[in-house]
Amino acid sequence: PQFPAGDRSKMEWVREKSADIEYVGWKLEGRWHGLSSIRWLNTGCEYHGVFQNGLIDGAGKFVRPDGASYIGPMHNGCPVGEGVVVDANHTRFRVAHDGRLPFGAGAVPLKEEEDPYPPIRPGQASAIALAVNGSVQTADGRWTGKYPNAKTIQEGVRLVFARPPYADVPLWNADDVRGKIVAIMRGPGSGKEGDPGNPVPFAVKVYHAQVAGAVGVVFMDNNRNASSFEKLPRVDEGPLPPAYNADGTKELNVTIPCAMILSKHMALIQETALHAIHFAPEAQAPGSSAATPAAPADNEQAQAQEVQRADLAALPHGWRFAAVLVPRQESRVGMSKTKADVLMKEFFDARKEERQQEDTLIKKRSDHDAAPSSAEGGMGAEISGKEWVEGSILASLNPFKKSDSVQISQEANTTDDKVKRAMYQKMEKYASSMGMKSSSSSQNTSLSASFFSNSIQGPTPNSTRPMMKKWGGGINVQRSSLGLPVQPAPAHTAAPPPAAIAAEANQLLNGLMGSKDER
Repeated sequence: PQFPAGDRSKMEWVREKSADIEYVGWKLEGRWHGLSSIRWLNTGCEYHGVFQNGLIDGAGKFVRPDGASYIGPMHNGCPVGEGVVVDANHTRFRVAHDGRLPFGAGAVPLKEEEDPYPPIRPGQASAIALAVNGSVQTADGRWTGKYPNAKTIQEGVRLVFARPPYADVPLWNADDVRGKIVAIMRGPGSGKEGDPGNPVPFAVKVYHAQVAGAVGVVFMDNNRNASSFEKLPRVDEGPLPPAYNADGTKELNVTIPCAMILSKHMALIQETALHAIHFAPEAQAPGSSAATPAAPADNEQAQAQEVQRADLAALPHGWRFAAVLVPRQESRVGMSKTKADVLMKEFFDARKEERQQEDTLIKKRSDHDAAPSSAEGGMGAEISGKEWVEGSILASLNPFKKSDSVQISQEANTTDDKVKRAMYQKMEKYASSMGMKSSSSSQNTSLSASFFSNSIQGPTPNSTRPMMKKWGGGINVQRSSLGLPVQPAPAHTAAPPPAAIAAEANQLLNGLMGSKDER
C-alpha cells in the first residue's frame, strides 16, 4: 500500500497499548496516520494497513483469531470494492463490499466467488548477511562484518510474514512463526520522504523473531528507490535498548541466520511457500563465480540471476553474499471446501438411498415370511448378495476368502500366506466342531462371527453371548429371523483358561514367524 499524504516531518512512530487495543504505527498531529497496525485485545482481531486522519482508510489486511483474513480496500473503517477473503479452512474467495458497514457490525459481501490460489513462483533474490557485533568500519565509511550465524538453510522451510510487519513489539502471530522463516520489514524509517532510516534496531527485530521460535529471518529493505545494497546491516548482541527493555531483562544472543533482500525483490517472498537461505563461503569475494550459485536451467530464472549478479557487483570485500530461494514446489491449489462439501453430500445421499432400498427389501422379506404360501416373486434373487443378508462384511475380513470361485492355494510361500493358512485351518476345525460347513456362503457369516466372538470371550452354551442376549438369543435366533437354517447346538465345552489361550497363540506365532527376537 502507498503511504498516505501528509507532512511526514511532523509524523512520529508510536507504540500504544490500552485495556482494549494495541496500536503500533505512525501518528500525525495526534491522530493515527500512515502504514500501521492495530489489534483489538478483546476479540484478537488485527488490521495491518493504511490509516488516514485517525480512521482505517486505504489498502490493508484484516486477520481474525481463527486465521481467516481479508485483503482489500477500506474506507472510513468499512470494506469497499473488490478484495480477497481466505476463510479458516484456507479456502480463497473473491469478494466485493459496498462500504456501508465495518466488519465488526456484520459487513456481508455483495458477491462471493471461489478464487483459486495463484501458483507458487520459483525464483532467487540476491541478499546480504547481517553482520554481528565485532564488525569494523573501513576508511571509506563502510563496514566489514563477522557472520557467526550465516548458516545455510538448505531444505525448503515455510515462510510467514511478521505481524506487526516491523517486529518492534513481540510478534502477534508467534504461533504461526514457530519453526518457520519469518519475513520482517526494515524500518519503519524516520518518516521523511525517501528516507529508509532504521529507528528500530535490527537487534530488537531478531530478538522478537527468536522468542517466537523462528529458524531464520529475511529482512526486506524499505527503501523502494534502492537499486543495490548501500549499507551493511548490523545486529548488536547484548541487552536491548532501554526503549524496548523497560525491566532490563531482555538480552540478545543471535542464534539464527539473518539476511536482507532489496525492496525490488520483495515480490519473490511468498507467504506459506517453501524458502531457503544460502550463504556464500566467507573466503570468497562477492560477485565471483564461486560465491554465486550456479544459474538454473530455466532461461527466465537464469536471466533474473544475471540481474542479481549486477546487484552484487559493487559489494566491497568483507560483505557476505547470500541468496533467498523459492524452489520449485507443488502449488497451493487443491480441492476447495465447497467442492469437498459437494462430494461429501453426494456420498451421504448415495448412502441414504442405499439404506432406503435395504429398508424396502427387509419389509418385503418380512411380508414374504408372514405369507409363506405366496409366490417367491424372485425375492431370493433380489435380496441375495446384500452385505446385511449374506454377511459380506465379515466375509471380506476373512483372510482365507478371496472370492466364491477362487480357493486359497495349499502352498504357503510367504509369512502372510502361512498366517492365512493357519487361520483357515483353525476356522475349518472350529466349523467342524460346530457342525457347519465353511464352504457355505450363508454359513460363512455365522462362522466368522462365532469364531471371532469365541476367540475373544470363549464358547458358551448354544453359541449365545451376553452382548447378544438383548437381541433375542444369539446367532441362531438372528439366523432364524433371516430365514436361514438353524444349526443344532453343540455340547457345551468349558472355555479354556486365558493362560492356555495365550500359550497356544504364542506357540502358533513362534511356529509361523520365528522367535520373539526374530520378529
